[in-house]
Amino acid sequence: MKKFIRTIPGKAILFLGVIVSLCILAGCVLGADAIADAGFYDYPEEMVISSRMEEMVREDINSIAWEIYDSGANSRQTYESPADRTNLRYGVYDESGRFVARTRGIDCSPDDAGWEYCYYYLLSGSSGEFIMWDRMPSEEEIKSIGMAETGPVYRICASLDRELPAKDIYAQTVKTIKLGYRFRYAVYFIGAAALLFTVLFFAALMCVSGRRPGTEELMPGPLGRVPFDLLAAAVCFTGVLGGCVQDYFGYRGIGGVICCIILWITFLCIAVGFAMSIAARIKQRTIFTNTVIWRLVRWLRALPGRAGRRLKPVWRKMKILARGIPMIWKTALVLAGLSLLELLMIVAARADKYLLFWVLEKLILIPAVLFAALQLRKLQDGGRALAAGNLSYQVDTEGMFWDFRDHGENLNSIAEGMALAVEEKMKSERMKTELITNVSHDIKTPLTSIINYANLIGKEPCENAAVTEYAEVLVRQSERLKRLIEDLVEASKAATGNLEVLLAPCEAEIFVTQISGEYEQKLKAEGLELVTRQPEESVRVMADGRRMLRVFDNLMNNICKYSQQGTRVYLSLEKRNDQAVITFKNISKAALNLSAEELMERFVRGDSSRNTEGNGLGLSIAKSLTELQNGTMELAIDGDLFKATLRFPIVRSEEEEIFGCR
Repeated sequence: MKKFIRTIPGKAILFLGVIVSLCILAGCVLGADAIADAGFYDYPEEMVISSRMEEMVREDINSIAWEIYDSGANSRQTYESPADRTNLRYGVYDESGRFVARTRGIDCSPDDAGWEYCYYYLLSGSSGEFIMWDRMPSEEEIKSIGMAETGPVYRICASLDRELPAKDIYAQTVKTIKLGYRFRYAVYFIGAAALLFTVLFFAALMCVSGRRPGTEELMPGPLGRVPFDLLAAAVCFTGVLGGCVQDYFGYRGIGGVICCIILWITFLCIAVGFAMSIAARIKQRTIFTNTVIWRLVRWLRALPGRAGRRLKPVWRKMKILARGIPMIWKTALVLAGLSLLELLMIVAARADKYLLFWVLEKLILIPAVLFAALQLRKLQDGGRALAAGNLSYQVDTEGMFWDFRDHGENLNSIAEGMALAVEEKMKSERMKTELITNVSHDIKTPLTSIINYANLIGKEPCENAAVTEYAEVLVRQSERLKRLIEDLVEASKAATGNLEVLLAPCEAEIFVTQISGEYEQKLKAEGLELVTRQPEESVRVMADGRRMLRVFDNLMNNICKYSQQGTRVYLSLEKRNDQAVITFKNISKAALNLSAEELMERFVRGDSSRNTEGNGLGLSIAKSLTELQNGTMELAIDGDLFKATLRFPIVRSEEEEIFGCR
């Protein structure tokens, strides 16, 4: 059933159901209103029929009076109407009681008791009016009317055949009234059922709008591409046009009523189709975005950006042009423009008396400003030289005065101070490196002896097992101290750039494969699973193979020490934007309460309890070695996830250099 109602026949059935239910509902509402106005709920059926028949008879008698007036009442002609075509029997008599018009077959006097209704009409010969009485008017009553010219008084008598043998308006009216009494209460139940079906059909139609059988993808209807505001305006215009047509045809008999019914059914179809389009747009979330107003607003919002993008090259060229003009010429141009503007203002204001003052002012002001610009030019050159790293540059302050001289001397002092600071910094770094190197060298000699003798003691046969155990502890801790000294020397040299690095084109995937093979068994021993990913094509970088392996070794050592058992370790190589990106990811066994920057510092370890081996120099050494090879190293921490990313520029092969491809 769901698939069927999504098809075109299913939607057509729902659409027709909505239209038919709405038409029945509208008919019930209008019928209930007409029944209430006719008094069907307040009066008996016979009373309503009698009252309505009397009204209709009076209307017909008035029409007969008008016909007599239009045909010339003074001609005393006889008008006959066939009795088999109407249930109304009437006779029109003049003042002498003679027939003026009658229904064919009627030949009775005005005083015959068979007449049900009798009315008297006074016709005006000039104004085209008549006055009606239920009795014969007196002379005084006729005179009181005030007609300029009065005609004769006619008596019109009529009666109605209650059997209603002829199928005329009287018979149709009685039949309609009886039908209304029969359905005067049922109309509410029919209307409620029509309302229920309208809601059900409409809800189902809205649910399947924009849907197709066999797929959940939203499909716009035939009007889906039309902007929503234009579609809404078209529907509103159709409604207004329909209202105007209804006003024009609504009072033109049964043809006008049929025309109005067809018109409103058409408008209902348009309104329901518009509702289907709204439902589809709401599902696609395009009811606001697919409008002319939205597009106009977006265009207006983007207009400054577009204008800025178009003016940006012009502005850039103007800036380049302005920078290319020396300061003296810039100052001269600005002074010339301001002077010309002042001159034009003086001329426009016809203030000729200030012209001499203007000339004297410019003779004094222009040389002074140009002289100040010359001094600023010297200060600008000095600042540019210091920014470029030329700390030996000295600003020539001869001829300067006031704040210009003070500023120039400050620049010279800054250069001297910076040179001293740089020299002290370099001296301090050299001394630090020499101290670490010398001390490490001095420590290594006795430490080697300690390690050797500890090994000898451990190999000597001894009955006391504790001596052998102590010897093993001495060897283990001595080796650890030796590694610490070596790492400290290497970290110091790497940080100061004193480490020799031989860069050459290398294939990065080889490093990934080699380090994966070396650490596969060690990772399995720690309960870790290594997952590697690398591209099929070769990725070449400039690196020192020995230093690069040391970086990989330090990172993998950290992973072995600090990873949670039973987790995966990810090592991937990717090619992104002319860069080789190598990523190490693992889950930490302990909570990482340190930031990435703190982990990168020396002697900082992820294990706050410091129970594991290590000295906190591995990441620092890896970062320094990476930077020495023109790469970058970044750390990222997300909960317990630790991620280290290495980036190196990709080196193109000879073929790529020749053909210009990547």
